[in-house]
Amino acid sequence: MRVFEVSSAYLRGVTVWFRLNYLHANCKSPFLLRVGRNCRIRVRKGSEIHIGRNVVIGDGAKISALNGGRIDIGENVGIGDYVQIVSHQSITIGSGCNIAPHVYMFDHDHVVSEEGVIRDKFVARPIMIGKNCWVGVNTTILKGSVIGDKCVIAAGSIVREQVEDGTLFVQKRTASKTKLQD
Repeated sequence: MRVFEVSSAYLRGVTVWFRLNYLHANCKSPFLLRVGRNCRIRVRKGSEIHIGRNVVIGDGAKISALNGGRIDIGENVGIGDYVQIVSHQSITIGSGCNIAPHVYMFDHDHVVSEEGVIRDKFVARPIMIGKNCWVGVNTTILKGSVIGDKCVIAAGSIVREQVEDGTLFVQKRTASKTKLQD
């Protein structure tokens, strides 16, 4: 497994601009990329990450392409602090998107059998996020999600479906109060 890590030890506590394509063969970025402290970009053999120009990745973000997965990040994308993006198949983030802190994207689920969860087997479907979208803080985007262009995904949402172009996606939750037993 090839691992490229950016940590505060390497960056000495500051954010640095650098050319990623010189540092890792399977992770390509043709233009400058700004990566925050303690980020981890992981690309396993047979997997790929493509990053467009003028992308900013916040502190503590983790981006991983595993088991043949592919991640495509368009131009002028902002990825917030502590975002996790993990691909076993395909995740595409369109140009001009802003991803708020603590957003999670997983294009896969573990296989569950009668014996329980099977550790190294996955069911995967692509995630596609259109251009000029904004994804709010603490959102989770699950396998098979397709988000159209110019969408806003409200904070705290769980996306597991198709969201049409220009949609404000708000996941409503019902509050229920139950008295705890003494």
